[in-house]
Amino acid sequence: ISSQTEITTKSTSFPTLTTQTKPIENVQYMWHQLLIDVFLHISPLDSSKNEMVQYCRLNYKDKPNALKVIDDFNRTYKSNDAIWWNTQDYISSLLNNILNSNDIQLMFKFHSYIIDLNNQLCQIHSQFIQNLLVNQKIVTVYLGQVMSRENLKHLKNNIGGLMMIKHFLMTTRNREMALIFAGYGSEMTQGESVLFHITINIHTIKKPFAPIKHMVNMSDSEEIMLSMASVFCIESVEQSDNRVWCIRLKLINDEDVQVKELATFIKKEINTTVPTLIIGKILVMMDDYDSADRYYKMLLSTNNHSLKGAIHTNLGIVNNEKGMYSEAQKQFLEALTIETKCIPPNYPNQAAIYTNLGTIFEKNNNNTEALQYYEKAREMALKSPQSDLLLASIHNNIGTIYKNMGDYPKAMDNFSKAYQL
Repeated sequence: ISSQTEITTKSTSFPTLTTQTKPIENVQYMWHQLLIDVFLHISPLDSSKNEMVQYCRLNYKDKPNALKVIDDFNRTYKSNDAIWWNTQDYISSLLNNILNSNDIQLMFKFHSYIIDLNNQLCQIHSQFIQNLLVNQKIVTVYLGQVMSRENLKHLKNNIGGLMMIKHFLMTTRNREMALIFAGYGSEMTQGESVLFHITINIHTIKKPFAPIKHMVNMSDSEEIMLSMASVFCIESVEQSDNRVWCIRLKLINDEDVQVKELATFIKKEINTTVPTLIIGKILVMMDDYDSADRYYKMLLSTNNHSLKGAIHTNLGIVNNEKGMYSEAQKQFLEALTIETKCIPPNYPNQAAIYTNLGTIFEKNNNNTEALQYYEKAREMALKSPQSDLLLASIHNNIGTIYKNMGDYPKAMDNFSKAYQL
């Protein structure tokens, strides 16, 4: 099976396979994995399928054959046909491009379909594992393609590193079939024959994978579908006698690449915060402020009044991080207008907004205005139960302002209060 994909390293911008080697870069894998986890926890909007169909029609407006497939999809699609539809090029190619792009807005256009795909793969995976031989531990699958020499060099330089495939991946248990897609080592001017040899430990891997032979109407197919956002360890890159490069990969668990303290924190957030807001927070933690900004603006279509306040607050935070202080102030004031109308009042939210407004004026060396907002934040925090940490942070901010103004006794008084809390 050919993936029709390319390798992406930190120094290039190919769309699909991502290699990373430095330990610190594992954090980026964690953020992407958590982003997908949250995405799959969110219930799709009723309009999701229609948005997907409209997007497909727009992309294929000059391709009559593709439009016919999209019309068939719109007319006949059922959730238990999700995997079959992913074997149709016009659907899978767009989905792959979207998953590789990290464009969260486009992902939401395919939201219901992605969830159907994931759910169906999970169901088949459970049946597949149950039917395997008791003593079977390893499943081996293959992936063949012609790869550019530059991309192959990146892989050879990343042995022992990690590679992520962001989309659902079609592989095969038939090595000979994969070699056909790899070109059988034929002499080429534009690339090299590559065979990915992928091992999966069925007793340790948690991400779903499963055979889909019974769904693709191909009697000779031995296709195995792997979940999106799968991460692999690059074990070796060697050329065989028939000029085919064999790249050995091992599928690994999310936990193997996650910074566990951060992962635990985010997963706790998922359970205690509105999931739709968590996605924006993860984008901010990834320093992807532009995507976070677009995502929060997309959420503004919600009719939930209290959620709009939180969205404007987060838009303010994003613009503050981008150094767009005027826009950040505008968003915080909009959030404050909404929050002050909520019944019952949410004093911690109001305190946080006043604090954020204070930081904007502090960054612009307007200590007087900053102090007014910090004092207002303190007033709101005092009205809230269990606000010790919030109060400590506010007193620390107030102390900093007094220090900047040269009023050291008041600065020390507030620093002392922050310490005592």
